[in-house]
Amino acid sequence: NVYDYFYELMKEIIVNKPKNPIDFLIERISKTETKRCVIVGPPGFSQLGLGRLIAGKIGWKYLNMSDWIERDIDEIRKSEAAQLPQPRPPKVKKEKKKSEEIKEEPSKEEPSKEEPSKE
Repeated sequence: NVYDYFYELMKEIIVNKPKNPIDFLIERISKTETKRCVIVGPPGFSQLGLGRLIAGKIGWKYLNMSDWIERDIDEIRKSEAAQLPQPRPPKVKKEKKKSEEIKEEPSKEEPSKEEPSKE
C-alpha cells in the first residue's frame, strides 16, 4: 500500500534525522527491496517441495541454502588447493640409448664353430 510505504519513509526520516531529507528519500526510494520467504517446519513436512511450489506460483527464484553452502565449500577447497605447494615429480633415471649400450658392453661373440684347421 502506498500510504503504508509513505508512512514508513516518514518514520525513517524522524528516526535517522538526515541533514538533507530529500536526498535521503531519493536514496531510500531508489533502493530495491528484496522480498524473502523462509519456510520452517518439522521433519517430513517437505519444506523443499513447498518452497519450490510457492516460488513457482508467485514467480520468484527458488534458493536452497544447502546448494549455496555446497558451492562455497567447493570454492574454499579449490582456493586452499591452489595455495598448497605442488609436489615435485619423481626423478626419472635417464635411460641409455641402445647405441651407447652396445659401445659399453664387451663383445660377447661366440667363437666360431668352424672345424679347426689341420696343419
